[in-house]
Amino acid sequence: MYALIHCIIMYAMLKAVCMQGEQGLKNNSNPHDDFDCKRGNTSLVDASYIPNDLPNYDRIQECQKRLGPPKKGENVQYPRPCAMQVNVSMAFIDLVAVDVMEHMIMMVITYREKWKDDRIIMPPALRKSCSGKIPHEKSILLNPADRYRQQIWTPDFYMRGIMGARTSKLLLKTEAVILHENNMVENVVTIKFAIMCPMKFQDFPFDTQKCNITIESYGNFAEDLAIVWGSRKVKVLPHFTSGSYRVSVQTHEPSGVFYGKNVFPQLIQTVMFRRRRFKYLLLIYVPSSLHFFIAWLAFFLPKEVSQGRCIISCTTNLSLVSMLSIYMRYSPHGGYVKALDMWVFCSIVLQFACTLDSIVDIRLLYLATGIKRRPMEANTAEVLDLVTDTSHWLGREVRLVETEDEGGTLAGAARDLRTVAHLSAGLASRTHVAEAEETKPPAASVSGEQTTSADETDPGVSTTRGSRHASFADETEAGVSTTQGSRHASFADETDPGVSTSQGSRQVSFGAGTEPIPEGDEQTSRFSQSYYQFLTAVIVYQEWSQYTYLAAYMVFLVVYWCKYVPAINYLPSVQ
Repeated sequence: MYALIHCIIMYAMLKAVCMQGEQGLKNNSNPHDDFDCKRGNTSLVDASYIPNDLPNYDRIQECQKRLGPPKKGENVQYPRPCAMQVNVSMAFIDLVAVDVMEHMIMMVITYREKWKDDRIIMPPALRKSCSGKIPHEKSILLNPADRYRQQIWTPDFYMRGIMGARTSKLLLKTEAVILHENNMVENVVTIKFAIMCPMKFQDFPFDTQKCNITIESYGNFAEDLAIVWGSRKVKVLPHFTSGSYRVSVQTHEPSGVFYGKNVFPQLIQTVMFRRRRFKYLLLIYVPSSLHFFIAWLAFFLPKEVSQGRCIISCTTNLSLVSMLSIYMRYSPHGGYVKALDMWVFCSIVLQFACTLDSIVDIRLLYLATGIKRRPMEANTAEVLDLVTDTSHWLGREVRLVETEDEGGTLAGAARDLRTVAHLSAGLASRTHVAEAEETKPPAASVSGEQTTSADETDPGVSTTRGSRHASFADETEAGVSTTQGSRHASFADETDPGVSTSQGSRQVSFGAGTEPIPEGDEQTSRFSQSYYQFLTAVIVYQEWSQYTYLAAYMVFLVVYWCKYVPAINYLPSVQ
């Protein structure tokens, strides 16, 4: 009896164990029954899910133990072989502003993160086992996104240098969490943010600003987590542009950054803003070049109108300074020299040099004209020969100035003759009066007039009245010579080397008065040998100064091109 009862109990126990085993096999083969597929799951995780732990962290640890740490001196490659990868992609939608004063850019982008988490319990709609019972989906939208982000693990990425960000919102926030059928989770958000961008304006207005957008992990090491580009990488939409810049984007390979002794993953992309240059070429460079060429063309005007050339140079210089100062006011500020600063400085210097050249011409013409009119001021034959030599420009111009300034017309010659005749008549009358009074005692002159007579052997007679002074030869005077076309009359005496008569600012030379004072005269020469050499060098230089300035401007353009143009020709391909 007892044996029968014991057998019955053992049979019941074995049957219960077998039923539990079958139920376990059934659950392992199909975790979702008909009720689960129809009802669905509202939770993606179970009680064992820890949101702060990396997905598949145990596998990462086993891989690191198997490979070991990197050897000393080994070139570390990123991403690390055991690290969990998070795919990142971005779409640049709109460029709001580029603030060159604050070194900041504002833009609107769509940011995507995608990773795999095997710990998530897939909803029935994503399971292939439920495809015959309910409609099958490849991906579903988890809404609200904030709730599911708190339930599952999400990357702790941030952008370095970001100043502020906000999610666009009309009725709902432009963000989503998408779950795919292969346990892939995708986090999508459209944000408007401002990010710091250190800008350098040494090449302004031919500059290209490079702004790095760096994505890094805040709390995960590079050995455990890797940030890589997804299949979409970076996309630039047509609206992501600016009236002042041409925008392009360049991506970089994944890398790591050291903070202390730890290495954190990072991913960098460079947004390049290439300034549009046509406006500056049209409004600054071309007008300033035209200003220089106007001042340069003034070199081909006759030297006798150097005053007009000086006026042209001063006018163009003032116009250039006024024009460039306006653009300099709105150029980016900085404590360094920019390309535009160098252009402005050299343009003003060249314009000033053209003005200074015209002033030198005026001074040389004034000096040479004075020496030609009054040869005794030269004091040396070398200087007189230098300023009257027609083989160079100064001698030719002095000849033209002399012909024009000292008469050049029959009326001028007749006026000179009338002056000489008037003075001769006055002198003759006073001479007869003096001879009549020779027998009388000497008396003072009347009305402030003084008369001096000489005998027949006297070489000449001099009479002064007010500011007039005249000198004449004696009765043996050979003749009187008057040059037509100049305000210069010469009277020669066979024995007199030369006597001069002046009335006001007009000078009349008698005899051979065109020769300089010979050496050894008591008057000291004001032209030293070094001054003569300097004057010779200046005259030779002024002969070719217009070509010198043109060559200097061409050299300046070439140097400017070589220094700044290579920096603006580089435009990377949009990726």
